[in-house]
Amino acid sequence: MSDQADALGRRASELGLGVWCHAPHAATLVETPDEIAKLLSENPGTRLCFDTGHFGLFTPEVASGIERFTSSIDHLHLRGLHRMGSEVLGDYLPDRKNWEIIFRIGTDFSGPEEGVLDLSSAASLLVRAGYRGWWSVEPPRKSGGDRFASMQASLAAVRELRKGRVK
Repeated sequence: MSDQADALGRRASELGLGVWCHAPHAATLVETPDEIAKLLSENPGTRLCFDTGHFGLFTPEVASGIERFTSSIDHLHLRGLHRMGSEVLGDYLPDRKNWEIIFRIGTDFSGPEEGVLDLSSAASLLVRAGYRGWWSVEPPRKSGGDRFASMQASLAAVRELRKGRVK
């Protein structure tokens, strides 16, 4: 993967563009904090779209990931989890071969305004570091319910998190 990412980075640079990786992300080559660190060390020009929900699947202390990778984050993708990652992933963690688990985790994501992850501490770290990058959310997959109202609640939470306020 490193050779391909390096070639992509060189070509992007020739075109005056950058390379971003949506990381971590379950069921990819970059899921854990150590895998993010390896990606960044082997591909120094790569920037992160840091996904708080996927990070929380593998490490519940999202603030630790924000602190560790602040200098590489250009895009913060905020979402929470209804349950702790160890409960969601179950038997996936030891061998990473149980794809059935990965396909059902989508329903365990929540908006940033709810769930078990401490996103306020994570966002506060970025705010204090002077972060000026993108902030995004995606509406959680809920059966039934009002997705528009859910998105409005998520956006309101992001507005507060961007001010460094605890939710």
